[in-house]
Amino acid sequence: MEEIKLGAYGLPFLLTIGLGIIYLVAKSIPDRIKPLITIGVAIGLSLLALGYAGMPWTFKIVVDYVLYGLIMGAAAIGIYESKRAVFNPRP
Repeated sequence: MEEIKLGAYGLPFLLTIGLGIIYLVAKSIPDRIKPLITIGVAIGLSLLALGYAGMPWTFKIVVDYVLYGLIMGAAAIGIYESKRAVFNPRP
């Protein structure tokens, strides 16, 4: 599967920028909920990209896009956690 894009921008780029802005503005979001928000937004963006691409909504294609969104969300969480571990280690 090719990289999922919305227009000229890839899903990982949109996820990184969008959630970075959300987490900077809404600092009251607990760290425990951030992974769930990230995965939800990633899956939502992947489904939006499916509609944007004009592909048919068959079971196989929807599952492929949802799984890709899940993987992108998990990757974003891993990057966030590794950055946090380096700059703000737990005692």
